[in-house]
Parts: sequence; C-alpha cells; structure tokens
Amino acid sequence: MCGFVAAVNLDGRPISAASLTRAAGVQRHRGPDDQGFVLASLRDGSASSFEVHSPPAGHGMEVGLGFNRLSIIDLSAAGHQPMATDDGACYIVFNGEIYNFEDLHRELEAAGVSFRSGTDTEVILRYYERHGIEKTLGALNGMFAFVIVDLRSRVIHVARDRFGVKPLYIGRSGETLVFASEIKSILAFPEFTPELVEDNLDEYLLFRYVADNRTLFRGIEQVRPGTFLSVEPDGSIRNGTFWRYPPQQDRGQRAEELEGWLEEAVRRQLVADVPVGCQLSGGIDSSLVNLLARGAAGSRLEAFSVVFQDPAYSEEPWIDAAASKADVNLHKYTFAPDYFSRNFERAAWHLEAPINHPNSLGLYLLTQNAARSVKVLLSGEGADEVMGGYPRFFYARARQSFRPLLPLLALSPRLRRRLLSGHAGEDDLAWFVNSSAFSTPSSAATLMPGFDLERATAQRRALIAEGSGDTMSRCLNFEARTYLPELLLRQDKMTMAHSVENRVPFLDNDLVDKIRGLSSRDLVGTSPARHGMIERNTKIALKMVARRHFGEDFVYRTKAGFGVPLHAMFAHPAMAERVNDQYLPAIRRRGMFDAAHVDALWSRRADLAHPDMNLLWTAVSFEAWAQLFLEGKATAAP
Repeated sequence: MCGFVAAVNLDGRPISAASLTRAAGVQRHRGPDDQGFVLASLRDGSASSFEVHSPPAGHGMEVGLGFNRLSIIDLSAAGHQPMATDDGACYIVFNGEIYNFEDLHRELEAAGVSFRSGTDTEVILRYYERHGIEKTLGALNGMFAFVIVDLRSRVIHVARDRFGVKPLYIGRSGETLVFASEIKSILAFPEFTPELVEDNLDEYLLFRYVADNRTLFRGIEQVRPGTFLSVEPDGSIRNGTFWRYPPQQDRGQRAEELEGWLEEAVRRQLVADVPVGCQLSGGIDSSLVNLLARGAAGSRLEAFSVVFQDPAYSEEPWIDAAASKADVNLHKYTFAPDYFSRNFERAAWHLEAPINHPNSLGLYLLTQNAARSVKVLLSGEGADEVMGGYPRFFYARARQSFRPLLPLLALSPRLRRRLLSGHAGEDDLAWFVNSSAFSTPSSAATLMPGFDLERATAQRRALIAEGSGDTMSRCLNFEARTYLPELLLRQDKMTMAHSVENRVPFLDNDLVDKIRGLSSRDLVGTSPARHGMIERNTKIALKMVARRHFGEDFVYRTKAGFGVPLHAMFAHPAMAERVNDQYLPAIRRRGMFDAAHVDALWSRRADLAHPDMNLLWTAVSFEAWAQLFLEGKATAAP
C-alpha cells in the first residue's frame, strides 16, 4: 500500500526532480514508512535513484518515479520502491495488495525464478518480466494501481484493478504526462493549472459526483477500472482492457455456497504483517465481514464504529448486537458537530472532490482513531452494488415484471409513485440511471438556472447502454461501474488520510466471478411480503446468509444507510460562521449558482426538509472544494 507519482515528458525534456519530490511529498500521508525516487530515460536505458533531500541537477532524464510506502507485507527494506529487476531494466511503483501473491510466488519459484523479498510488489515485477503485461494483469487477484517502466522495450505500462479499489489519475498538459494516486500530485507540477470542467457541473449537481473516467479538473482523468495503457516508444498511447463486468447470468452457481465463498475471500484478505481490524457499521455487510474475519483469524479482532448522540441517526443497538455475535473488541466513536466543523475542509482536501456524502467525515473520524492500533481495515463496501442491495434494484425489477398490471395493483402510494415515476416514454434503463440521482432536475435547476438534464445524464446513459445481458444485469453492471468506484475512492482517501489501508472482501475476484454466475433472481426479486417487501427482495442471497447468524429482525429492518444530522452540523457555531463569512460570499462572487437561492436555503436551514438540505449541502460542499483547489490553496492540508 502506498501513494506514487510517475511523470514522463514525451518530447524528451528532463523531468524536474524538484517537481517530482514536491508531488510525492503532498501525498506523504499515503506512505509515511519509506520514500524513494528514480529518474530514468527510455532513450538510452539509463536510470538513477536519489533521495528527497539531494535531487540531482542537469540529469537529462525524461521519466521520473516517486513513491511513499505504507509497509504491510514484508516490512523490511527489501520492500523499498521504486523496485527494480536484477538487471535494472524494469522499475515498478505499486499501490495495493495482491491476495494471491503467495500462489504466484510459488508458481514462479517452481519455474526457476528467485526472489529478494517476500513482497507482492516483487511478484508483480517478476511475473511481468516472465509473462508480459496482459498475462500479468489476468493473474492478479487484488486491488492495485501500478506503473512499470520497461527500459529494455522502452515502454511504460499503467494499470488499475478490476473494480477501481485503488485510485489512479492521469494528467496531460502538452507533452507532459503524470500518473498519480492523488490529483494533488499532478497539480504539484507547474505544467498543470487547476481549472473546472464546467460541462461536468450538471452531472455533479444531479448525482453529486461525475462518473466513469472523468473528474471536475480539466486535463485530469481517472484510469478506468479493469484497463491499462501503454506509452509506446514513439510517444503514442495504447489503451487496453483486461477485464469487463460479465453479465449476471445463471451459470449453475448455487446461492447456498455464498457463505463459503465469502469466507474464503475474507481469509485471503486477512494476510498482513501488521495488525488488521474491521469497520463495523451495524449493517449486514460489515457485520458478516466481522463475523467471518473473527472465525478465520482464530482470535478476537479490533472493530471500529461511529455512532451519533441523536438516536434517530445512530445504529448503535445494531452495532452492539453485531459485535457481540461476531465476538470482536468494539471501539465506538461519537460523531459530533464540533468534529464535523473542525475537519470539514481537511476531509475535502483529502477527497479532492466536493464531499458528496457527509458521512465521509464519519469514516475520517473512525480511521483517525483506528490508526492508533491497526494499519489495515476490512470493510463491507461493494456488497450493495455487486449483489443488488439498494431499493432502486427492487423497483427496476418490479417495473420490468409488473408494468402492464401497475395501474390495477393495490399498492401503497409510495410504492406506486416509485414504480410509475419517470418521463413519458422513458425505458427501464433510463429510469434506472435517473433513480440514482441525489437531486431532481427541477431542484438542480433552482441551484443553477442553466442546468441541462441531457448533459447531466448523457455519459451515464451511454454506459448503461453498452452493457450486456437482461435489464437487471445491465443495472447491476451500471451500478458497479459508476457508484461503486466513487464509494471506493471515498474509502481509500478517508482511510489513507490516516495511513490506514482499506480492504474490501466483497470485491475479491473469485467471489465476484461466482456471484456473477448466480441467477439475478438470487439477488433481486419481487416476491410479496407483508412486512419489509423491499428489504426481503434485495440482496436476497446475502441476507439468507446473514439471517442464519443474526436473525430476521437484524437482517430485514429498513435499510438506514449512514445518515448524518446535517441540521445539527450546520448549527455548530464555528461551522455556521464559516458558511456565513467564507462560503456564502464566495458563492456570490463565483457566480455559478443562484446565490439568492442558496442564501434563502441557508436562512431557513433549521427547518429545511431533506431535499432542500441536500441542495444546500451540495452548494456548500462544492464551494469548500473550489476554494481549496480552484484557487490554488491545496498545496498543504488545511
């Protein structure tokens, strides 16, 4: 686990060692245990390492690698990066964990390959040396982002894991390319000036993030999950895909085996040479991870939770019940308005985007405290997206199954409204895209009068249209390609802010492949139920597993998510003062939003209903981000 930066000047100009060290330094929180730098030249195959305090001058090399290490596997100096092959012909910087690295290590040893370390980093490098980039990517089960500089073939390979667990950005300005774990590292190079892509603002207002490979920064994109790119000797860039989401298709996998599959995934992800703990939200996903991790570890693990003083928002009774059943050592931290106010801008700085979910501050709090005793946290992230856990999956299934009968069915007003919602002539796929919005088009238009719904949804409609399989399969894959990577970025950045690695067993390669072999009706159904109709028809197979351990009341309660009492957070004197004195005047000057409407929302904040409070949050969160990044204040944490 680490943070890295890799830069190349395609026109042959030397990389600035000062810029490289500055770019690595701004993300030092990602790896406080070690740091390393290499300059290299694809033209003559030369390379030279250097220390942060003694950057070379006049070196003439056009490639630079910088690395910050968080030591998890093989804590010795043998794990130092950038790591080179024995002949110095290839270098790698790698962020992540490979859970099958011991199997690959044994495979390579049997073929006569010798190793200098016990790291998964060296396994990737040796496997690449023997098999090339595409076979290497196909062999890895884990979360990863890496750059390999091959001085022999004069090629640079850049790759990101299947699901986007680890962040990887690419910035291009003229002939300068920078790949980095964080956007701040790209902005540390003088060739890059932070500038908003205003065309992406419509999508942000509707969904509170921009999907796929885009960001809000001009000239900076994400490397898509499951893809790689190669910078060729002539400076051209070749793009490749090593994995695509398969359609959800019944291939004879049995839902009754799910617990065993998940147990194996959890067992694989417990491997570490440092203490491992678990997040525990009280939902079934993290509760199962805690239970199975406790069994696989054979000893009590540390579990960490966030609670609220307001019982309307706190899941504390369910957290306590899950901790007792899983037999873990539970640590609970109260998420209070004072903490929210003090850390709001720090969290935005680490996230590098407007904070879409206020509960990101809760994760920030949890990890800050967990870092005192563990370096790795397992979470339940990914289960809802891969296994159909959100109500919108149920509604999508119900619309598809019952559309001809909907006018005749005796439904609750809420259920009828959701099933019949949408524009005239809107098909199920377009409906599903819009169902994941945090706002409505009319609300977004009150905040930004020039709001354009077509511009806001065009990229997402293209994504869901290019999927394969039936409607439910496309919906599942769309969710995994849009909302899931966004949640994973949040997990990564809020945990790595405190030098803690987050792992996600529900996204284990083998587990996801087997889940994709279930019938979609093992995941989402429409069976009638007197109580908890939606809860009993989403994430069906996983809830059957959880019910055996935690009981029906625990499993089939209404899905709560991780809500935050924003009224109380905004009422805190320091936060209210910051909004009044700093954010609202800047919103008026910036001119992107209807400042009078934002002012009106703020003046009524104590009485705002949920939709208007979300709109106010969207405006304030965006402004905090804009001041940090668009105005060039992001060189150091607030």
